[in-house]
Amino acid sequence: MSKTKKLLLCFSVIICGLLLVTGCDSTKNDSSKSEDKNASEEVLKKDIPEGEYGDMGNGEFYISTPSGTSENGNIPVFFVDEDTLACKDYESGVDLGINAWGFDGSKLYTIYVDGISQGTEQLVDTQTSLFVSEKLTTVGVHKVEVLQFDDNNNVVTYKSAQYEIKTK
Repeated sequence: MSKTKKLLLCFSVIICGLLLVTGCDSTKNDSSKSEDKNASEEVLKKDIPEGEYGDMGNGEFYISTPSGTSENGNIPVFFVDEDTLACKDYESGVDLGINAWGFDGSKLYTIYVDGISQGTEQLVDTQTSLFVSEKLTTVGVHKVEVLQFDDNNNVVTYKSAQYEIKTK
C-alpha cells in the first residue's frame, strides 16, 4: 500500500471516529434538552381536598418572610435573584416562617402551598420554617393553606395566608 493511501485511510478513520463521537454527543444533548423541557413543563397536580373554604376552626396562623408577616391580611415578599429562579442545577427555594397557636393538638394538620401538600404533622403552638422548593417559587403571589382534619377526614380548621415572590 502506498504512503498516500495509508494517509488517506488513517485520515478517513479519524474522520469517522470524530463523526461517531459528535453524533453520540449531539444525541445526548438533544435528549437532555428534551428531558429539561419536559421537566420545566411538568404540571404540579394539586392535592388539596376539593371544597370552598373560609376561615374556620380554632387557632391563629400567619407566615413570615424577611419583608414582614401576613398578619392583618398583609402579603409579605421574598426578593429572589432572577438567575436563581432560572438555575435548575440545584435545589433552590425559600424558607417560609410558619407561626401558629391555639390549634387542636389532637388533630393532624396539612400545609398546602398553591394546593400542593407540604406534609402532615401536629400543630399546636408552633414557630418553625417550611422550605418551599423551586417548583413553587415562581414570580407571583402564592397561597399557603392549613387544614386540620377530624377522624373522619372532614376539614375542621382552615386558615390561609399569601406571600409574593419578586425578582431583585
